[in-house]
Amino acid sequence: TRPQIVKSEGMGNRERMTQISVTTCKLTFLMLAILVAPFLTECSYILKIWLKEVPHYTTSFVQLFLLGSLLRQLYTGVSIGVESVGSIKYLQIFVGGLHFFVLPVGYFLLRFNYGVLSVFYMLVLEEFLCLVLVTIISYLVTLTLCNLVNINEMVNLIIKLIICLIIPIILYIICFRKTEEFKKIKTIFSNLRKERSL
Repeated sequence: TRPQIVKSEGMGNRERMTQISVTTCKLTFLMLAILVAPFLTECSYILKIWLKEVPHYTTSFVQLFLLGSLLRQLYTGVSIGVESVGSIKYLQIFVGGLHFFVLPVGYFLLRFNYGVLSVFYMLVLEEFLCLVLVTIISYLVTLTLCNLVNINEMVNLIIKLIICLIIPIILYIICFRKTEEFKKIKTIFSNLRKERSL
């Protein structure tokens, strides 16, 4: 999709470029989610079939890495769109800097005995922060190019982001808290906490 996004922006068709960017994010997330969902819920079973004897933190490593990969798919197309507009500098400074920031933070987490899983928690948090940063940068780049920068609109964007992230999680918990799938997810997080304390 990168060539189509860049071509649309080069032709001055920002609406098509935005549409392709957003569609890319949605489709890559959905395609990866179809593959990842069984691994997130049945990771220990799959690893037992594959490895016979599963090392201690392997299940948690795989689950957290897959979760981070899913988060990354939510901003891949938008970052291509921002790059096609020509604002590569700001995107790479902030998002690339955040990617690099994981290394020293991970080192200090391990150095101060926070456990091996803390580095993977940091990776998932970093991917979420990258998602927020790319969204904000794409919004600012688009508005800057249109000469429409307005603080109230930026605040509204942040509020909408928070609402779009929190409300579905709350509704999911309310609607599905007694189902088997929710119990499995709850078990995954409790296992992650137990493994962190070891």
